[in-house]
Amino acid sequence: MKIHRGALGLAMVFALPLSSAAGQATKKYDLPPGTTTQAVDVAVDNVRINQVLLKPEGEGSGPLKKSGSEAKVRMDNNGSTDVEAGAAIVLMDAAGNVVGAGSCGTKVGWLKAGERDTCSMDLGYVFRNLKNAKTLVVTLETSPRK
Repeated sequence: MKIHRGALGLAMVFALPLSSAAGQATKKYDLPPGTTTQAVDVAVDNVRINQVLLKPEGEGSGPLKKSGSEAKVRMDNNGSTDVEAGAAIVLMDAAGNVVGAGSCGTKVGWLKAGERDTCSMDLGYVFRNLKNAKTLVVTLETSPRK
């Protein structure tokens, strides 16, 4: 009987709709020198990242000047269901060294259907060579509301 139960369980896993699985997409972009705003097009499950805004050292949000840099990522949910969404970026110089990295996501709850949100990520520990960034890698991960 154990074989039959295991086979039934496996069949049920494969029978789940694909939309219940988390989606992920990654794209790589070349950055022109001095770029602070980069148009991107990373999409999965009707959620799209259209823009990454880089804020160099000391220009972070809030009332205090901060040590480190920041990136803001705009996410649009163009679908008909609410999703949990997360974004990650990696910035590299011409030699392939990482000069900045961070991640962020939906602040509280879900990115509702038809809504737009901006999340902020701190690039607080590896930021001193951000001005040398030549490549931007953007990853978007989504998980539908269950």
